[in-house]
Amino acid sequence: MNKKKWTTEETCKLIELYRESPILWDAKNLNHKNKFKTADALKEIAFTFNTDSSEIDRKLKNLYSQYTRERRNYKAMKKSGAGKEFHAKWFGYELMSFLQDKNKPRKTREFGLDECQ
Repeated sequence: MNKKKWTTEETCKLIELYRESPILWDAKNLNHKNKFKTADALKEIAFTFNTDSSEIDRKLKNLYSQYTRERRNYKAMKKSGAGKEFHAKWFGYELMSFLQDKNKPRKTREFGLDECQ
């Protein structure tokens, strides 16, 4: 299928459906690594937009890239002291803010030698 032309309204709806499908973005979700279930979730979203799942996957990757670019800009401005003035230029930044902890490292527990024996 050819590349779909996405309107702002459709993109906002896609982000909303993506947020409602944590299987696609939340590594803590038990089925996140289940290829069949994630494929089903993508197909379900694709059906909503009358397109195929590869188009949805492509669009979601592009949206995530844009979100991380905006987030990087925010962090750079915050570091320089201008972070209070930050207003994202991209309309999807706030909508995708649920992903801000997506790749945050988990805390690890340190074990002493006594506990291992």
